[in-house]
Amino acid sequence: EEKQASVRALGLLKAESAFDILIKDLKEFKQKFAKYDKNKTSILKWYIIEAIGYIGNKSATPLLMQLYRNTTDQNEKCFIIEALSRIKDKRAVPLLEKAYKIEIWGIRVLAAEALKKITGKAYKVEEPKESRPEKGA
Repeated sequence: EEKQASVRALGLLKAESAFDILIKDLKEFKQKFAKYDKNKTSILKWYIIEAIGYIGNKSATPLLMQLYRNTTDQNEKCFIIEALSRIKDKRAVPLLEKAYKIEIWGIRVLAAEALKKITGKAYKVEEPKESRPEKGA
């Protein structure tokens, strides 16, 4: 939990000097943290992704895009989209457009917001039909 808080603080402070270490930790995450509690390490990974996004260095974009493509974890996808949104690198647009079209509703909303930040264009996301009250109910 201390490491999580420290990583988060680095991001919020936009600590560019920590960028290379965070990228290295993210690339080597499985090897470095495999022996620890999976729930705690997942949160740590999300905070590393978040910190990278706050720092905003565009060189992180390819790694974040690769992570997005390789994960099935919906929470991780959300953190990656948020990070890409903060980085504002146009190279992420195709991936975000795909997420906007095919992912679950919550991820589509985040992708739409990220696309608007990066491209300046509005992307509309309909509410899921199951959450709308029936007429006459």
